Amino acid sequence: DMAEKQARLGAVTGDVGLLSQGAPEWIEAHEGLPLESGDQIRTGEDGKVELIVGEFALWTLEPETHFVVDHLQTHTGRFHLSSGTLVGSVDSAAAIGKPQVWELNTPVAVVAIRGTQFVLSFSRDEGSHLGVFEGEVEMQQAETAEGPGEIMRVRAGEEILAPRGKPMRLLK
Repeated sequence: DMAEKQARLGAVTGDVGLLSQGAPEWIEAHEGLPLESGDQIRTGEDGKVELIVGEFALWTLEPETHFVVDHLQTHTGRFHLSSGTLVGSVDSAAAIGKPQVWELNTPVAVVAIRGTQFVLSFSRDEGSHLGVFEGEVEMQQAETAEGPGEIMRVRAGEEILAPRGKPMRLLK
């Protein structure tokens, strides 16, 4: 039963690699591979991979993306997006009695997902860019020497940009 509920890779196209924690080298990713804490996933120029992170959560890593699984349980987890783009869907309505609590960290912001459809990208030049298609997502700038960053709610049809070293900007 646990294996059926374990996060795993869905459809894989193009150049996609997986580096398991403690493994000496990257392996070619394929559908069905389980995801564990510490796993790194990278997509090449033509790579794309689905992540089935929970019973009601499906994410896609777009080309040129680097992603790390930090902590993962059945309906909750923390991940790091250090470059590239992630498109996600979390269906909290279907998860009655099973709250979804997902956290995505980038080098400049933390995004809290509870149930929505969204896209998150990070680049060193632009920073973190979040767009919400359905539902609501919270974004908080990464903590600095001045303390915790500002938290902003992003609703359906809105975007937010968290540039490096500058205040977040809500975009319509």
